[in-house]
Amino acid sequence: MNRNYFKIILFCFSCFLTQTLFAQNFTNSWINYSQKYYKIKVWRDSIYRITPQALTNAGIDLSTIHPKNFQIFAKGREVPIYVYGENDNDGIFNNNDFIEFYGERNTGWADSLVYDVPENILNPNVSLFSDTLK
Repeated sequence: MNRNYFKIILFCFSCFLTQTLFAQNFTNSWINYSQKYYKIKVWRDSIYRITPQALTNAGIDLSTIHPKNFQIFAKGREVPIYVYGENDNDGIFNNNDFIEFYGERNTGWADSLVYDVPENILNPNVSLFSDTLK
């Protein structure tokens, strides 16, 4: 009986250790808190173009940003972007330059982490955390 008890404790400890070693990291380690971030809202899955005028209208001072430093993140991962004019070697985001990226609309992907049974999600196309129903 004592030996079985030892095996059970060893098994539980092994499960705990394995869970700790291989647990997913749910941190915001991609965030650099010393720089500013701006939210870009997309309403459908499509290719989007951001012009210098749009960024200026949003209050972004483009004279302080090198075009090669633009980054876009979605769901904690960097999104591939195309910056027209970044290879001009002038280091300026000119009026003819633009940023293009493929944006995906927000869905209920984050909500699926909350529900044990996927069929219980109220609406898989709307996020309960970040969308507002209008």
